[in-house]
Amino acid sequence: MEASPFARLSPELRNLIYEYAFASKYAVTLEHNRIQPGISRTCRRIREESLTMYYASTTFNAHLDDGPTTPVSRWLTHIGHWHSLLLQRLQIWDMHMLNATLHGLEATQLLLRNGDEEGTPLTLVPTGSWLLHQGWYLKDIIIALRKMDLELRRFARVLPPSAQSWPTSLFAITPSPRPRKDDVEGCYVVLRDVLAHLGFSIDMIEDVTEPLRHAGWPVANPPVGGEWKIEVSRKPRKYYLTFKHSELHTIRQSFKPPEDAMDVAGL
Repeated sequence: MEASPFARLSPELRNLIYEYAFASKYAVTLEHNRIQPGISRTCRRIREESLTMYYASTTFNAHLDDGPTTPVSRWLTHIGHWHSLLLQRLQIWDMHMLNATLHGLEATQLLLRNGDEEGTPLTLVPTGSWLLHQGWYLKDIIIALRKMDLELRRFARVLPPSAQSWPTSLFAITPSPRPRKDDVEGCYVVLRDVLAHLGFSIDMIEDVTEPLRHAGWPVANPPVGGEWKIEVSRKPRKYYLTFKHSELHTIRQSFKPPEDAMDVAGL
């Protein structure tokens, strides 16, 4: 790179070249972890410079009909803390319906400053219990982000005259105000944060943490199989949590309709 004429250009000119190279009206579809431009593979310096511009100027698409959102969470883990914060737009689709759009820090600041497409003011609110019942497809993303000291917050429109907020399908990737700590209590602080962002109520969080404390997580030797497993029931749903080492690894849920609802369905 140092002997290249490209290296002798000013950083401003190189950024203009990167911007022109990445300019497109089409989104990039996430299929594997290796969603990076060819120019980023030329040398380390160009890779560092170009990827910053690439993530900050590209729209990415992820399709739920291709599988769960786990590949998206793996991709976010792959690009890391800094590049996740740089993301301009990550769109999550289910068939032909846009379910959610995730924005990095700079894009979030622009939305908070300028409002939505209609100019309506926006604010950030917790994901809340909505995620448990309607936004479950975001769970793996929330877990992956928290492992990088990031979190997901939801945009809401602020409508007059009462300034009531109405949630949108837009989400912000932001730094967590409580970075991870390696001690035992730090692990429980992070776990409580993750579960709260997943929409767990206080009593549900206690139903998770108390058995873990009794079992000596995370310092005790794990059970046979190398994992701690916790089940939490809140009819009509049951949640299954798996822990590896000092982190929540996976979470899934099953749904069983009430018996009276089944009887009505059979009429």
